[in-house]
Amino acid sequence: HWVAHAVAAALAIPVGESKDLMRTLHDFLAEKELLLVWDNCEHVLPVAAQLAGKLLRSSRSLRLLATSRERLGLTGEHVVPIRPFAPVMDAWLPAAPPGPAALLFTARAGEVRPGFQLTVENAPVVEQICRNADGLPLAIEISAGLHSVLPLEEIAAVLPATLARLPDADPTRPERHRTLKALLAWSDRLLSPAERALFHCLSVFQGGWSRDAAIAVSHVTENVTRPDAGAAIQGDIAWEVSNVLSHLIGKSLVVLEEQVGGSRYRYLEIVRSFACAELEATGGSISVRRGHQDYFVKFVSEASAALTGPDQSEWLDRLELETANIRLALRFEAGAGTQRNALQLAGAMGRFWQIRGYFSEGREHLQRTMEQCDSARASPERGEAHNWASVLAVHQSDYAAAHRHAEAGLAIWRALGDSRGIGGSLGCLGMIAKDEGKLEEARGLFQDSLLAAQNAGDRVGAAGSLGYLGIVEASQDATTEAERYYRESLAIRREIQDRWGIGASLNNLGLLALQRGEQTEATALLEESLVIRRELKDRRNLAITLNVLGKILARTGDYSRSHALLMESLKVCGALGDRRSLAYSLEAFATLASLQDHSREAIRFYQGAQAIRAQIGVAQTPIDREDSVPIAALAEAHSSLSAPLSPPTVEQALAWVREAF
Repeated sequence: HWVAHAVAAALAIPVGESKDLMRTLHDFLAEKELLLVWDNCEHVLPVAAQLAGKLLRSSRSLRLLATSRERLGLTGEHVVPIRPFAPVMDAWLPAAPPGPAALLFTARAGEVRPGFQLTVENAPVVEQICRNADGLPLAIEISAGLHSVLPLEEIAAVLPATLARLPDADPTRPERHRTLKALLAWSDRLLSPAERALFHCLSVFQGGWSRDAAIAVSHVTENVTRPDAGAAIQGDIAWEVSNVLSHLIGKSLVVLEEQVGGSRYRYLEIVRSFACAELEATGGSISVRRGHQDYFVKFVSEASAALTGPDQSEWLDRLELETANIRLALRFEAGAGTQRNALQLAGAMGRFWQIRGYFSEGREHLQRTMEQCDSARASPERGEAHNWASVLAVHQSDYAAAHRHAEAGLAIWRALGDSRGIGGSLGCLGMIAKDEGKLEEARGLFQDSLLAAQNAGDRVGAAGSLGYLGIVEASQDATTEAERYYRESLAIRREIQDRWGIGASLNNLGLLALQRGEQTEATALLEESLVIRRELKDRRNLAITLNVLGKILARTGDYSRSHALLMESLKVCGALGDRRSLAYSLEAFATLASLQDHSREAIRFYQGAQAIRAQIGVAQTPIDREDSVPIAALAEAHSSLSAPLSPPTVEQALAWVREAF
């Protein structure tokens, strides 16, 4: 009865030796209009819920406000979730008051460092601290207390790694509120064995998880819990996991987010770090990590097969959502089996990395996973990894590495007798030859690649080879042959509903129309391609299409829109580290500058582009050279305005643009 006694004491009801405490409370409350406030009910939840039900029935004028990690479960109960503070201040200015997270930090920091104020200068660091504290009030208060000895920048740097262990300076707080670790440990002890097992297990995920992913890793839960929790997850595992997961949501440990593709779950980072440490302490981390990797190998393999079909956009977004988990799976090493998994995973991620422009990251993962596995063993996984490493290296104009990987992949595929893989490697070699201006060599490689793809029934590969054969023909002004190849490629891509491929074919046809002087037709095709590239977030090809459209607009006198498109293209090139596309951007800006009679700037843009081309070994195609003839002539006629330039960085190129326009 001690909960009832606590209520009576708060209401100053003299109970004396009364044996019928409930009758005393009932009589006292029967005719009164009161609001009772009960704080922190979770550790006495069943008793509190039972008492609340009896008291509310005793008086229609009684209202109860209860705080708890989970609801009381009474009929008529209205739940008001208390979310963490949103740390974002949206470019806070003195005229626009900051949010509650920043206000709380400022108030507490001012207590330990008198005179502290939020300013335009320190607001971004305070925002980062609040973000690292997950917007939790206790975490923000503890962080603010550090300002007595540490500058703001150092506080931001040490969070959130050390936050759970840091004590609060207020000795009057209950022990469980003195550190975040103590608070979380207290919550952990209140869980059932099944809830605790899954709570620890789910800490393996980074950036959240889906219900299917939770079910997949929970298969190993019984191996990572205490003996008395061995049967925690059993029977119909999907139902069991969903049920326990709902309990964790109800206890405010898991955050549920409804998204377009369905429900998604996540921990606050501080909560995840605590649960992860508990999982490590049980000795079950390796088993759970292995289950996590197995799930994402299957997930990415399914996604990879869908990245050339009608559900391409959806799967690209799903892979983007799981990027943090996939990175974790790629880095998991616990023996040869996990290394082979990582290699398979890296190869399956190749097309995603290509489309979304993650060239450097993709190359790093592919290189590392290939080095970890037995290089003497020819396998489809290694062949696939070499092919994608070659493609991504081409996109960064690293032709030596691209050639090395393509040859290594070709040797593996020939040893395996795999025509599809052979076609892919030959296509990589053709891309290199094309970019280096070796058009006859490129034509032969693409023809061989096409034949291999057709023999393997690889329609995606065949469409790609046809598209590249069209580029070779267009580069030699054979526009009729080029159009035939382009349209044959487009027909295949439309039939298999490959949106990315359709965007590429439309772009090629737009460039061909421009080459023929059909500017209206070119613009329509390029704008249709642009829509697809934006939809798929295909950054590299988006930059290419923006570049061409920007040049067309410049020639029609729409300098403002031209500048906007070219600037967007230039920024994308910088984000990708794509030097060849940077050269294209500078050549486009040279066109825009020359049309506005900015001769000095036009010459600088043009010469900067040629310096990059010389650095990476990519010459202009005949069409590119023809396009640049007026500016090249301008540079030659005004040699006094120009001097040899070093290849500019993206930052330098952006500075040039700002100076010129």
